Amino acid sequence: MHSIELIGDDAKLQLAELLRTNEGQTIRHIRGANVAHLATLFSLEIGRRIKGVSLLAELGLTDEELVSLRALDQLEDLTIGGRVIFESVPSGAFNSLERLCIYSNRLGNKGLRRIAQLPKLQELNTKNRDNRVTFEDLPEGAFKELQKLSTSENPLTEKGLKELAELPKLEQLDVSCCRVTFEDLSEGLFRRLQKLNASATSLTDSGLANLGSVPRLEELEIRGCRVTFEDLPEGAFRELRRLDFEHPEVLGYAGIVAIAMLPRLKQLDISDWNDVILEDLPEGAFGQLEKLNMSESGATYTQISNIANFPIL
Repeated sequence: MHSIELIGDDAKLQLAELLRTNEGQTIRHIRGANVAHLATLFSLEIGRRIKGVSLLAELGLTDEELVSLRALDQLEDLTIGGRVIFESVPSGAFNSLERLCIYSNRLGNKGLRRIAQLPKLQELNTKNRDNRVTFEDLPEGAFKELQKLSTSENPLTEKGLKELAELPKLEQLDVSCCRVTFEDLSEGLFRRLQKLNASATSLTDSGLANLGSVPRLEELEIRGCRVTFEDLPEGAFRELRRLDFEHPEVLGYAGIVAIAMLPRLKQLDISDWNDVILEDLPEGAFGQLEKLNMSESGATYTQISNIANFPIL
């Protein structure tokens, strides 16, 4: 399997070389090909062996131009910029897609609902502040195979987040830089979620408590969130193994104790903690911790000495 770039003034020569040297081989990914080059490729036998394409934003590709390349229906991996918003993509197109990344577009909910019906889609990245997707009012059976999703910088709403929490196979979610609090989540949602990035969101203590009930959550990033970790319900974050909480502004001693007593926590990033307090922790604190990042935390000698006594570190 090969990854090929068709970019710049040499693209035609690269295309000729591709046709000459890749007889019978699967082309894992082509990056930068324009519409004319793709049309040439897909008109030949080699076109049936292309599994992935990255189309640069500079090409300015539209929905209509994308649909005209019907051979793209065989693709498993598509990264696309330009003016594609999926609103004019007919049902049945791109039914082989497993991975889709959309950037430099203005994708809206109408196009998203079309994407949500792709039967084999496992990974989706809509990270871009220009995209306008809220993830509200998804169609029945939406994203039934989706395992990995990034909505970073999108105008995701609390209602949209709740709909994402109901996806049956979602394991990894990045909602960083979205204005969501997680306060409307109820127990039993995010049944298979293992990794969550909620950095630079509007996460509250109430929302954090809701996340504590996510049954399989192992990794949590909440950089820059104003949460205290106080008054968590019993058994919260019982499967959490990695916590990235860089630059917390309101964390106090009670919150540090709550983090220290998480039963499976192995990796903790507390860099840039100006008022870190790691003294007088209860017995058993950080009992499973294997990796600790305290850069720029301002820890005292006493605190460093205390860390040296953590059981596994």
